[in-house]
Amino acid sequence: MNRENRYTGFISLQDAIGRQGKLEQMIAKKTTEKDEAALRYLLASADGRWFLMRFFERCHLLAAATPSIAMESDYFIWEGERRSALTTLNGVRSLGKEGLDGKQLAEREYFAYQEQLDRLRQEAEEGEDDA
Repeated sequence: MNRENRYTGFISLQDAIGRQGKLEQMIAKKTTEKDEAALRYLLASADGRWFLMRFFERCHLLAAATPSIAMESDYFIWEGERRSALTTLNGVRSLGKEGLDGKQLAEREYFAYQEQLDRLRQEAEEGEDDA
């Protein structure tokens, strides 16, 4: 604070803007750290990885690019959902190798489960043919 402001008790606009900017940077840094910790937590457990893959699927990252129902409002909803998933995916990528390894493990586990379901469906269909 300059000498003049010390006596009046007011801070200059420049000082206020500088303080606000530093505060916003500190808040952004702390929020990013918590986001990264949460993603690490998700990727560290099988349940968290399952949740992440289901989230990606439900937000259409693992499905067709357009909704089957041809209503204009559906496109906006789908795009909003995709944007949420892409933001999460970018957070995973920001973890570097750790995020990549966790995402790849999640994908392998998820697709192994999908293959298991496919085998069950096939067995059920073959059982119906025998009946």
